[in-house]
Amino acid sequence: MIMMTQQKLDHVSLLNIDEVGEYLNMNKRTLYSYVQKGIIPHIRLGKGKKGPIRFDINHIDKWIDANTNNYVE
Repeated sequence: MIMMTQQKLDHVSLLNIDEVGEYLNMNKRTLYSYVQKGIIPHIRLGKGKKGPIRFDINHIDKWIDANTNNYVE
């Protein structure tokens, strides 16, 4: 298990699939599906569809905000 601390996140802009999975509490299969469908913001390094996938933490936070309803109990 990867331990992501807030201090580490303050210095890191791009996360790999394992790190963003831990950050969002989502499994890799779901994340890969979201990437394939264009649901979650991501960056492909290199050329084509075989390059490593990275996630900008700032874009992920904005994506969460945009997809969060204002329901409060």
